[in-house]
Parts: sequence; C-alpha cells; structure tokens
Amino acid sequence: MKTPINRETLKLHWMYSWWKYVLAVVLCVFGINLIYTVTEPRIPDSEKLDVLIYGNADTEAMDAWLEEVRAAQFPEQKKFTATALMPDETYGPMALMARLGANEGDVFVLPREQYQAYAGSGAFMALEDQLDVGALGEEMGVQLERAWRRDEDSGERHLYGLPIGAFPQLKAWCQVPESSYVSIRVRLDEDDRALRLLLLMLESGKNAAETT
Repeated sequence: MKTPINRETLKLHWMYSWWKYVLAVVLCVFGINLIYTVTEPRIPDSEKLDVLIYGNADTEAMDAWLEEVRAAQFPEQKKFTATALMPDETYGPMALMARLGANEGDVFVLPREQYQAYAGSGAFMALEDQLDVGALGEEMGVQLERAWRRDEDSGERHLYGLPIGAFPQLKAWCQVPESSYVSIRVRLDEDDRALRLLLLMLESGKNAAETT
C-alpha cells in the first residue's frame, strides 16, 4: 500500500531523514573541492615563494604587496604568498617542524624562542656575507648581537636572521613579539629568490626609516 504524500508524512520524513540531506550536501561540497584540488594546475616550487609567519598576520595585505613585488621584480615567477601558522602550544611547534622538514616556506618570521631552536641546526642561511651588517646597524639602529647563533656542527657563529625591527612594513603586518627574527630557509640549489626578497624588504624598511 502506497503511503500518501501530505503535510504529515512529509513532516515525519523530514524528522527522521534530515541527516541524509545534510550528508548529501557535505559530500557534494567535498566532492567539488576534491575535483578542484586535483585538477588545479600545480605550480612548481621553483616558480613560487612563501613567506611563513609563526603567529597571526594580515596575510591579505601581505599577499597584495608580494604580488606587486613579484610582478615588478620577479616576472618569471608565478606566485608569491604569505602563510600564517597559529602559535598554538600543542600543534604550533609540530606544524613548524613539519614545514621545515618538508622544505616548505622560504622566508620565515619567527619569535625568538623558535628562531633560537632552529638557527644553529642548519635550517637557515647565514646572512653575514650577503649584506652589509655594519651599515644595517648604523643606518637603521638595528641591534644584531642576539641574532648571531653558533652552528651545532662546526661551532662557528653566524647571523642566521635579522631582527624584525629592520622590517617596519613586515612588522606592521605580523602580530609577533618585538624580539622576533626574519630568516631564510637554507637550500641545496643556487636559488636566490628568497635572499633577493629579503634585500628588497630591507630596502623598503630603510626608505621608511629615512622618511620618518
């Protein structure tokens, strides 16, 4: 015998079967997202660059600036982005370790504790031969003493990062402690894009200091 379709039967059907419709919508959204992810063209690592911030940040403003820089100074590149890692006490350190272990991220903005934990382990590029350290201190008043760290293997001291005070624009975007540092992930190839970007950010900070 067929069940008649009326307001009462529809009400009962919805009461006991509503979850099926919710599940169908969720699966539909998941399927669309999966298709988009699989079919989206993958940008090679050599054609993209990521600024990774261990903390909250205005990534929308950073992405806009990075896109301007990419278009003007790195036209051969496809994408420059900023990524914020939430500094959660439980998952934050694991997420940062996973990113570094997977060779993800190019320029890092890290609080002093995280900077000191990784600086001597070979994770970051030594910067003292890449820029005029003396001029940086004289022209911008940046204190570099605490940025020097000892390499755990060689015992040599190197400048693995610069205080965020040298980057006023970056400092305005990132909600990180005043004692944070900006570093570049070490690479096995000769790729110098991250260093070029760091120097551009330094120049931008220098210009900002001169106009104030």
